[in-house]
Amino acid sequence: MKWIQRTPLHSLVSGRYMLITVTGRKTGKIYETPVEYTLQGQTVTVITQQAYQWWKNLIGGAKVKLILRGKPVEGVAVPSTDIVAVSAAIHIMYPKMDTEALLKRFPPSVAIQIRLGERLNPAGGQSR
Repeated sequence: MKWIQRTPLHSLVSGRYMLITVTGRKTGKIYETPVEYTLQGQTVTVITQQAYQWWKNLIGGAKVKLILRGKPVEGVAVPSTDIVAVSAAIHIMYPKMDTEALLKRFPPSVAIQIRLGERLNPAGGQSR
């Protein structure tokens, strides 16, 4: 999945999948992960499992790099394990499916909202 996102063949999968690049807060290690997403305006919604570790580097908001529809973009990602936020993200990503059934199907999940074109200011908050 990673290599196809960087080729002209990206159009086969890039309507539903993208690459997200996250930098480890303590180690500086680069995590590059293919994820399913939904784009609404300037907001990208992602759901991942709590068992994965990479998303924890986003707690409190963090700059991320994406390969989105074949193009590199940046934004600020904020994760949430709150059931209301996760339910809302599931509804955004799978609007035709029953949210309760999906919550039962998904293991404990994390909703990640990515605001494109935003950056972190020195105080740690978001700015445009």
